[in-house]
Amino acid sequence: MSNLTKKQLIEIKNTLLALIDMHGHHLDQDSQDAVSHYITHEEYEMAFEGFFLEMINKKVNSSKFLVYVDLGKNLGLDKESVFDGDFWNKFSIWIEST
Repeated sequence: MSNLTKKQLIEIKNTLLALIDMHGHHLDQDSQDAVSHYITHEEYEMAFEGFFLEMINKKVNSSKFLVYVDLGKNLGLDKESVFDGDFWNKFSIWIEST
């Protein structure tokens, strides 16, 4: 992620905040707080991965989330994950299940 511009980082932050605003109701309060914490501290990879691991675990319908694949790639999560070494595979399978 270090090769992103300040403008791109602001766009990522705003996208993640909107994602939480629109779909955070699928998460329990602790998960919402954790994702918000990661965003506040500019840990966008952690926020993205944490959010989507929760969505996958809760078996939320993935049809509205295809648009976030490029964001995950921009964050480098298709190459290296933070919490789950198999995150990108799980995320891809979940996205394709629409």
